[in-house]
Amino acid sequence: MTRRELKKLLWDAADAAGAVSEAVANHTLADYVADRHLRGTVERHLEIVGEALRQAAQEKPMLYQRITGLHEIISLRHRLAHAYADTNDGMVWDIVQNDLPLLRRELDALLAG
Repeated sequence: MTRRELKKLLWDAADAAGAVSEAVANHTLADYVADRHLRGTVERHLEIVGEALRQAAQEKPMLYQRITGLHEIISLRHRLAHAYADTNDGMVWDIVQNDLPLLRRELDALLAG
Protein backbone atom coordinates (compact mmCIF):
# COMPACT_ATOMS: atom_id res chain seq x y z
CA MET A 1 0.00 0.00 0.00
CA THR A 2 1.37 3.37 -0.92
CA ARG A 3 1.32 6.33 1.44
CA ARG A 4 -1.30 7.88 -0.86
CA GLU A 5 -3.59 4.85 -0.50
CA LEU A 6 -3.18 4.88 3.29
CA LYS A 7 -4.02 8.60 3.38
CA LYS A 8 -7.13 7.91 1.26
CA LEU A 9 -8.34 5.24 3.70
CA LEU A 10 -7.67 7.52 6.67
CA TRP A 11 -9.45 10.36 4.86
CA ASP A 12 -12.44 8.08 4.14
CA ALA A 13 -12.63 7.16 7.84
CA ALA A 14 -12.31 10.80 8.91
CA ASP A 15 -14.93 11.92 6.39
CA ALA A 16 -17.40 9.25 7.49
CA ALA A 17 -16.78 10.06 11.17
CA GLY A 18 -17.47 13.70 10.37
CA ALA A 19 -20.69 12.73 8.62
CA VAL A 20 -21.80 10.89 11.78
CA SER A 21 -21.09 13.95 13.91
CA GLU A 22 -23.05 16.15 11.50
CA ALA A 23 -25.97 13.72 11.43
CA VAL A 24 -26.37 13.56 15.20
CA ALA A 25 -25.82 17.26 15.90
CA ASN A 26 -28.77 18.70 17.81
CA HIS A 27 -30.32 15.25 18.28
CA THR A 28 -30.94 13.19 21.38
CA LEU A 29 -30.88 9.46 21.99
CA ALA A 30 -34.68 9.53 21.80
CA ASP A 31 -34.47 11.17 18.36
CA TYR A 32 -31.96 8.54 17.27
CA VAL A 33 -34.13 5.64 18.43
CA ALA A 34 -37.25 7.12 16.80
CA ASP A 35 -35.70 8.02 13.43
CA ARG A 36 -34.77 5.05 11.27
CA HIS A 37 -33.18 7.28 8.65
CA LEU A 38 -30.90 8.86 11.22
CA ARG A 39 -29.96 5.41 12.56
CA GLY A 40 -29.31 4.17 9.03
CA THR A 41 -27.12 7.15 8.23
CA VAL A 42 -25.10 6.78 11.42
CA GLU A 43 -24.71 3.03 11.10
CA ARG A 44 -23.67 3.20 7.43
CA HIS A 45 -21.02 5.80 8.12
CA LEU A 46 -19.74 3.85 11.14
CA GLU A 47 -19.41 0.83 8.85
CA ILE A 48 -17.31 2.93 6.47
CA VAL A 49 -15.12 4.10 9.36
CA GLY A 50 -14.54 0.52 10.49
CA GLU A 51 -13.90 -0.87 7.03
CA ALA A 52 -11.51 1.89 5.99
CA LEU A 53 -9.55 1.48 9.22
CA ARG A 54 -9.57 -2.32 8.92
CA GLN A 55 -8.00 -2.08 5.48
CA ALA A 56 -5.49 0.55 6.61
CA ALA A 57 -4.47 -1.49 9.67
CA GLN A 58 -3.93 -4.62 7.58
CA GLU A 59 -1.14 -2.82 5.79
CA LYS A 60 0.03 -0.59 8.64
CA PRO A 61 -0.36 -2.47 11.94
CA MET A 62 1.21 0.50 13.76
CA LEU A 63 -2.24 2.06 13.54
CA TYR A 64 -3.30 -0.16 16.46
CA GLN A 65 -0.98 1.97 18.61
CA ARG A 66 -2.07 5.27 17.05
CA ILE A 67 -5.86 4.85 17.08
CA THR A 68 -7.51 4.28 20.45
CA GLY A 69 -9.80 1.24 20.44
CA LEU A 70 -9.07 0.25 16.85
CA HIS A 71 -10.00 -3.39 17.52
CA GLU A 72 -13.36 -2.24 18.90
CA ILE A 73 -13.94 0.09 15.95
CA ILE A 74 -13.42 -2.78 13.53
CA SER A 75 -15.60 -5.07 15.67
CA LEU A 76 -18.39 -2.49 15.62
CA ARG A 77 -18.24 -2.46 11.83
CA HIS A 78 -18.63 -6.25 11.75
CA ARG A 79 -21.48 -6.10 14.23
CA LEU A 80 -23.34 -3.43 12.26
CA ALA A 81 -22.85 -5.29 8.98
CA HIS A 82 -23.37 -8.87 10.09
CA ALA A 83 -25.15 -8.91 13.46
CA TYR A 84 -27.33 -5.88 12.82
CA ALA A 85 -30.33 -7.45 14.56
CA ASP A 86 -28.36 -7.46 17.82
CA THR A 87 -27.26 -3.83 17.56
CA ASN A 88 -28.13 -1.81 20.64
CA ASP A 89 -29.14 1.76 19.83
CA GLY A 90 -28.00 3.01 23.22
CA MET A 91 -24.56 1.46 22.73
CA VAL A 92 -24.18 3.05 19.29
CA TRP A 93 -25.31 6.42 20.64
CA ASP A 94 -22.82 6.16 23.51
CA ILE A 95 -19.99 5.40 21.08
CA VAL A 96 -20.96 8.33 18.87
CA GLN A 97 -21.16 10.74 21.80
CA ASN A 98 -18.17 9.56 23.84
CA ASP A 99 -15.67 7.82 21.55
CA LEU A 100 -16.11 9.44 18.15
CA PRO A 101 -14.66 12.85 19.11
CA LEU A 102 -11.34 11.24 20.14
CA LEU A 103 -11.25 9.15 16.97
CA ARG A 104 -11.79 12.27 14.88
CA ARG A 105 -8.89 14.03 16.62
CA GLU A 106 -6.61 11.03 16.13
CA LEU A 107 -7.51 10.74 12.45
CA ASP A 108 -6.94 14.46 11.95
CA ALA A 109 -3.50 14.12 13.56
CA LEU A 110 -2.60 11.14 11.35
CA LEU A 111 -3.72 12.99 8.23
CA ALA A 112 -1.75 16.08 9.20
CA GLY A 113 1.42 14.07 9.81
